[in-house]
Amino acid sequence: MTKCFYAKLAWSNLGKNLRYYLPYMLSCILMVTLHFVLGSLGLSSAWEDMPGSQSVYAILQLGRYVVEIFALLLLFYTNTYLIKRRKREFGLYNVLGMEKRHIGKILFWETVYAFGISIALGVMLGCLITKLAELLLCNLLQFDIRYALEFIPAAFLRTVGMFLLFALLVLLRSLWQIKKARPVELLNSTQAGQKEPRANWLLALLGVALLGSGYWMALTIRDPVSAMVWFFVAVILVILGTYACFVAGSVVLLKLLRRLKGYYYKPSHFISVGSMVHRMKQNGAGLATICILSTMVLVIVSSTASLYIGRVDILQNRYPRDLVLTCRHGGEQALSLMEEATNEALASEGLGAEHCLAYRYASLAAFVQGDTLILDESVSYTSVENVAGVYVVPLEDYNRATGQALTLEAGQALLYSSQEDFPKNRLEIGELELQVAGLLEEGLPNGNATAEILPTVFLIVPDWNTLEDIAAQVDAVNGEGACNILGYYCFDVSGSRDDQIRLYETLRESVRYRNDVDFVLESRSAEERDFYAIFGGLFFLGIFLGLLFFLATALIIYYKQVAEGYEDQLRFRTLRQVGMSRREIRKTIHSQVLTVFFLPLITAGVHIAFAFPMIRKMLLLFALTNTSLLIWTTAATYLIFALLYCAVYLLTSRFYYRIVSSNG
Repeated sequence: MTKCFYAKLAWSNLGKNLRYYLPYMLSCILMVTLHFVLGSLGLSSAWEDMPGSQSVYAILQLGRYVVEIFALLLLFYTNTYLIKRRKREFGLYNVLGMEKRHIGKILFWETVYAFGISIALGVMLGCLITKLAELLLCNLLQFDIRYALEFIPAAFLRTVGMFLLFALLVLLRSLWQIKKARPVELLNSTQAGQKEPRANWLLALLGVALLGSGYWMALTIRDPVSAMVWFFVAVILVILGTYACFVAGSVVLLKLLRRLKGYYYKPSHFISVGSMVHRMKQNGAGLATICILSTMVLVIVSSTASLYIGRVDILQNRYPRDLVLTCRHGGEQALSLMEEATNEALASEGLGAEHCLAYRYASLAAFVQGDTLILDESVSYTSVENVAGVYVVPLEDYNRATGQALTLEAGQALLYSSQEDFPKNRLEIGELELQVAGLLEEGLPNGNATAEILPTVFLIVPDWNTLEDIAAQVDAVNGEGACNILGYYCFDVSGSRDDQIRLYETLRESVRYRNDVDFVLESRSAEERDFYAIFGGLFFLGIFLGLLFFLATALIIYYKQVAEGYEDQLRFRTLRQVGMSRREIRKTIHSQVLTVFFLPLITAGVHIAFAFPMIRKMLLLFALTNTSLLIWTTAATYLIFALLYCAVYLLTSRFYYRIVSSNG
């Protein structure tokens, strides 16, 4: 036999098995396209000199790595369906005299054709889409739009090289599967897995326990830092629990349904329950994978969309006014110096200041133990969950900042805490004891507090001397200068965004020459581009990854329906021969879909509902405090995903029905 023979036979096989290869190749084309687009955008010169470009490059680089890892896993996963369906064909080749090395040559050429076509079409599609993606990204980031087309060879070479490597790995895996299988096993492979699984109560209960542990962790985490630390632990528990519940728990559930005579002894339910129990171990793993992928889509898209939509609120939380001045060792003199420098810059630019806010505070980190704030830094960070950032403000400054006329006796304090279980009656701070005279609904605007990842506590003390006493105790425990005493001065500018940036530059030069005070100057307008770059880039990446994960979900659903269709074909043909109508067969299919195939969508909704408190706390690290926005965004994401999910199922169930009702 000549090499040309194997190449021609492989091309013929590709055409004959197009119903299996076409979705596989379409998914490969889209993954090549996504990879090429992300690579091109990451190396593009479109925003080379724009503010925030480094953040964009880092986010796109991360996205490309995720696409590469997930593409390989998805190709391996879907290739399993292809090989399993074609093992009988390979077994027939083996019986007719072909050696396994000849079958290997056929697989080699099929892989060359499938990946060659996919890479070529994917790159061409990527070239067309890259410009549209660039325009979308520029719009999200509010960057200047560039209309020139740009082809980046480095992105092309990386994409082609990466997917050629994937093709090699997929081919080696397929060859290994063929090599280790005997001819008889190949011929009978389509009948494998027909033995009914036993109800594994132990694994089912373990799955429920793992899910319960992950849910409990998500609901009981108290602060954003703990949420970030334990998030991946909770995710692993939920993933393991999901697989155990779908693989073992679904078998237990279906066997329990058998005992419900009113439900089970109906033609549609009888066939669907019996059919699903028969192969539930394999189906359970596929359904669990669909559920996990669906949850990933919901979490990624809803979170990044919330950050992007709420970026204005986040920016205002981080920078309460247009311009913010902070100085160390902030006594009254420091506040006067900041106000003096500001007035000089305003006069120089012919602008005015509005909504001025000025106060002094001591900043420290403390370990919360009961009603005691432990000031020793070596103790404070032994447990992340109980560490708080404490901002001590004298009452005089608080009244001036809020326009109130509150009073406090010596030894009393007012308290605001973002921790619900923070002590609310009395506090011991070193040797100082304070009685909590009242609770505040919110603290003072402070971008530094927003930027920290620790829970925030504002402690309003009677006077400046009390603040200095607390600072002295911190310094005595941790060393001189351990407690920062700061002055905070911020104001809005009665001018345009350009006026604000111009004033920012002028004021920066003014405070630079005041060597007697250490100033830090921040501008909301100057930092706006960086914020938009980060949150716009994350939203753009969320859209891409959501598309990738949804593609994987749709592909797995398709192969699952096709594989089950061929496995059920003989069974349904027999039922038709004994008198079951096409209408009854269709009703049975719908019963099977409603009973089992919508479980991943429902379970993904349950997952996202239990994960919501933890996601909300993690987004607090980005200063997203608008919980209602996150709720509505998550609900809208789930609704849109559910509609797309239903559309995929309706489409694939038609393929399933055609297969099981055919005479093939």
